[in-house]
Amino acid sequence: MKQATVRLRRNGFTLIEMMIVLAVIAILAAVATPSYRQHLARGHRAEARAALLQVAQWMERANTANGEYPTGQPLEPMLRALKPAHYTLSLTASTASGFTVIATRTDVMVKDPCGDLTLTHTGTRGASNHSVSNVAKECWAR
Repeated sequence: MKQATVRLRRNGFTLIEMMIVLAVIAILAAVATPSYRQHLARGHRAEARAALLQVAQWMERANTANGEYPTGQPLEPMLRALKPAHYTLSLTASTASGFTVIATRTDVMVKDPCGDLTLTHTGTRGASNHSVSNVAKECWAR
């Protein structure tokens, strides 16, 4: 007679294997999350820069047509129409001979290290939290 051999089949995972998988997932998430947030911030900053450049272009066209930069209330609808996500546009120091457009951070961008982005009639690009021009250039470049 043949003796029946009993084989045990393992179905599933051990607790140790599950803990190793969870540890690997946690490490990957810890590395990926800050990188993803930086990527989103760069995208929001790019949208704000594009809006600032559009306002400056519109102001230059108006200056070419009228001989001076527009001032006052007619500018508000344009600034609201161009509103980039997580920034508020404002036009300060607007005179017949010059202007400064500011993109002020709101919502998730409040803690952005680049600060509020600025653009003047001379084309000077700045970041309000930084007096060092290299940092402002870096914020405008990425």
